[in-house]
Amino acid sequence: MKILQTVDISTWNHEIVCIRCDSRLQIDPEDLMSEIQRGDRPGEGDSRLYYTYCPVCDGQLIVPEKEIPKVLQVKIQDNFFDRGRLK
Repeated sequence: MKILQTVDISTWNHEIVCIRCDSRLQIDPEDLMSEIQRGDRPGEGDSRLYYTYCPVCDGQLIVPEKEIPKVLQVKIQDNFFDRGRLK
Protein backbone atom coordinates (compact mmCIF):
# COMPACT_ATOMS: atom_id res chain seq x y z
CA MET A 1 0.00 0.00 0.00
CA LYS A 2 1.24 3.48 -0.81
CA ILE A 3 1.16 6.14 1.93
CA LEU A 4 -0.10 9.40 0.45
CA GLN A 5 0.20 11.57 3.53
CA THR A 6 1.12 11.21 7.19
CA VAL A 7 1.83 13.53 10.10
CA ASP A 8 5.52 14.16 10.82
CA ILE A 9 6.04 13.66 14.55
CA SER A 10 9.84 13.94 14.45
CA THR A 11 9.70 17.60 15.51
CA TRP A 12 6.71 17.39 17.85
CA ASN A 13 7.14 18.63 21.40
CA HIS A 14 4.90 20.09 24.07
CA GLU A 15 5.66 22.68 26.72
CA ILE A 16 4.23 22.15 30.20
CA VAL A 17 4.72 23.55 33.71
CA CYS A 18 4.96 21.12 36.61
CA ILE A 19 2.27 21.85 39.19
CA ARG A 20 4.46 20.53 42.04
CA CYS A 21 7.69 22.45 41.49
CA ASP A 22 6.83 25.08 38.83
CA SER A 23 9.56 23.82 36.48
CA ARG A 24 8.95 24.69 32.85
CA LEU A 25 9.55 21.61 30.72
CA GLN A 26 9.59 20.56 27.09
CA ILE A 27 8.16 17.09 26.50
CA ASP A 28 9.38 15.06 23.53
CA PRO A 29 7.61 11.97 22.08
CA GLU A 30 9.86 9.47 23.84
CA ASP A 31 9.00 11.03 27.23
CA LEU A 32 5.33 10.04 27.01
CA MET A 33 3.63 6.95 28.41
CA SER A 34 0.00 5.91 28.38
CA GLU A 35 -2.46 3.78 30.28
CA ILE A 36 -6.15 3.03 30.14
CA GLN A 37 -8.30 4.74 32.77
CA ARG A 38 -11.33 2.65 33.65
CA GLY A 39 -14.61 4.51 34.06
CA ASP A 40 -15.63 5.01 37.70
CA ARG A 41 -19.37 4.74 37.17
CA PRO A 42 -21.50 2.18 35.37
CA GLY A 43 -21.94 3.16 31.74
CA GLU A 44 -18.80 5.32 31.69
CA GLY A 45 -16.41 4.30 28.97
CA ASP A 46 -12.70 3.82 29.37
CA SER A 47 -10.33 6.61 28.40
CA ARG A 48 -6.62 6.79 27.75
CA LEU A 49 -4.26 8.88 29.87
CA TYR A 50 -0.99 10.25 28.47
CA TYR A 51 1.62 11.26 31.01
CA THR A 52 5.27 11.67 31.91
CA TYR A 53 7.20 12.50 35.06
CA CYS A 54 8.95 15.72 36.00
CA PRO A 55 12.75 15.22 36.01
CA VAL A 56 13.08 17.74 38.86
CA CYS A 57 10.53 16.52 41.45
CA ASP A 58 9.24 13.25 39.91
CA GLY A 59 5.66 14.56 39.88
CA GLN A 60 3.30 13.08 37.30
CA LEU A 61 2.49 15.41 34.40
CA ILE A 62 -0.66 14.68 32.43
CA VAL A 63 -0.65 15.76 28.79
CA PRO A 64 -4.09 16.36 27.26
CA GLU A 65 -4.91 13.91 24.47
CA LYS A 66 -5.87 16.79 22.16
CA GLU A 67 -2.27 18.08 22.33
CA ILE A 68 -0.81 14.83 20.97
CA PRO A 69 -1.02 13.97 17.24
CA LYS A 70 -3.04 10.80 16.63
CA VAL A 71 -0.17 9.01 14.91
CA LEU A 72 1.98 9.66 18.00
CA GLN A 73 -0.81 8.36 20.27
CA VAL A 74 -0.83 5.11 18.29
CA LYS A 75 2.95 4.76 18.54
CA ILE A 76 2.87 5.34 22.31
CA GLN A 77 0.05 2.82 22.77
CA ASP A 78 1.92 0.23 20.70
CA ASN A 79 5.18 0.86 22.60
CA PHE A 80 7.04 2.00 19.49
CA PHE A 81 9.67 3.70 21.63
CA ASP A 82 12.79 1.81 22.62
CA ARG A 83 15.19 3.49 25.04
CA GLY A 84 14.08 6.97 24.11
CA ARG A 85 14.07 6.47 20.34
CA LEU A 86 11.42 5.63 17.81
CA LYS A 87 11.73 2.01 16.70
